[in-house]
Amino acid sequence: MVTVSVIVTVYNSESTIKKVISSIKNQIGVGINFKLEIIVIDDCSTDKSHRILKDMGINLYKNKSNSGGPNKGRNFGMKLAKGEFICFCDHDDLWNNDKIIKMLEFRNLAPIISSGYVVNDLLASRVIKRTKNSSKSKYLEYEKNISFFSKLTKNNSGQNLYLGSLMIHKDLTKIKFEEHFGMVDYDWILKILHNNSSVEVCEALYTRKIKKDNLSLDRNYRKNDFEITHKAIKSFSQLHPKKSIIGIKKLHGSYARYFYLVDDMVKARTHFLNSDFSLKNILYFITTFAGSKFVKKYFNVFG
Repeated sequence: MVTVSVIVTVYNSESTIKKVISSIKNQIGVGINFKLEIIVIDDCSTDKSHRILKDMGINLYKNKSNSGGPNKGRNFGMKLAKGEFICFCDHDDLWNNDKIIKMLEFRNLAPIISSGYVVNDLLASRVIKRTKNSSKSKYLEYEKNISFFSKLTKNNSGQNLYLGSLMIHKDLTKIKFEEHFGMVDYDWILKILHNNSSVEVCEALYTRKIKKDNLSLDRNYRKNDFEITHKAIKSFSQLHPKKSIIGIKKLHGSYARYFYLVDDMVKARTHFLNSDFSLKNILYFITTFAGSKFVKKYFNVFG
């Protein structure tokens, strides 16, 4: 029977962690179709997270000091994991009860499996489903490097590859997350995709939340993400020069939209000028002078 290890990184998550762990423990097929290993790594929480996890019978590992992000815990979790397949879960993700069993169905097709997901945007009071549709089957296969090139060029129409949607083969755990900033995963995903094929389940199998204190909206996170992502794309510039240039321009566009969202229009305009001159970016640039409130109210600028 195959074992699936789920790595959960935790920091001051007393308000969410019970539901998160329950959504993992209550997966359909546990003990029948697969064995489940839950590895929880705490980044020195100061709330009641420890007590809640202990009451749920979860073995808890703890970083020696606060690392400022989930990556150290993810690396530690991969080192501890005994499963043939590895999944990752943030401390406010909620899994559908058939997430694992539906993903395992395609484990023999590729070392990387992803799924769609639901975004619960608490900031804008809306729910967005991110899934790929296939008229032929319930999954999509991506040949070697197809998803790598999409990720390198930051093509959002490619495979859904948000970290919480991934199930990877244990052989890929030799590739580690960066720990300098401790919170960016783009470079890791890019590296595991390089020279590999992948599969996407055409269904939303978990829900992630976007809220005021969400890491992806943090100013320092965006700065660090830009730096590491820029470096990661450039590291492939000799192998894939044209695609790397596209990726750098798309990165500037993404960073510009972040500043647009947080009303720093001077920096938004700077990065829009270094981005690809798509019609959408041109319109965003124009509305940095007037009309941004309307755009942010009715359009998903950065999500």
